[in-house]
Amino acid sequence: MMKSATTAFARLAIVALVAALVTTGAVAQEDAAPSQAHLIVHKSVVEDQLVIGKNMTIKIDVYNAGDSPALSVLVDDPMWDASQFDVLGATRATFAEILPGARETLLFAVVPRSSGAFSAGPSLVTYKSVGSSSSEISGTSNALPRIPILSQLEEHLVLLLKIGAVASFGFCQTADDWTRGASIFGGIAALLFLNQCLLTGRRAVRANRRRKAIAELTKDE
Repeated sequence: MMKSATTAFARLAIVALVAALVTTGAVAQEDAAPSQAHLIVHKSVVEDQLVIGKNMTIKIDVYNAGDSPALSVLVDDPMWDASQFDVLGATRATFAEILPGARETLLFAVVPRSSGAFSAGPSLVTYKSVGSSSSEISGTSNALPRIPILSQLEEHLVLLLKIGAVASFGFCQTADDWTRGASIFGGIAALLFLNQCLLTGRRAVRANRRRKAIAELTKDE
């Protein structure tokens, strides 16, 4: 009986030792395997105000948030309608390597041909990563929100509004503010004009009375 218990205990000890060795080996293998590269792509417009016929700079930042280098990186932004935009510069770029924590940037310009609301879809990126089982990894950037493209007349109006905001000490900053201000100013001007007309009429009446009084006094002379 004692011998059987000892044998069973020995077998359990061997099983536990083997399991511990397997687990340790798996963890060591996982630690030895390099983590993949992970690219984050952000697309933006540099200018604060877009105007028809003027350059609009597109900026695409590619950041490696992973722990391994990204290799053979291709960034492409092909979705530009030739009837709406003139493209200046290359809309795609390749980078041989982007190290962990490093960033690369693609810059190019487009010129809007018409005014109105503008939006653009995401940029495309493909790359390879050390330690990745797949041959190529693909992803996309954010899409640009709808941004207004101003006509030249609207650009001048915006400039006048900025000057007006400074001249009015910040009270009138939009076209609606100026419309309300003009209405108030027009009402005050109309009241002042009416008051001036009343004063002029009263002075004319008094002057006419004086003339009549003087005429009555000098009639018998």
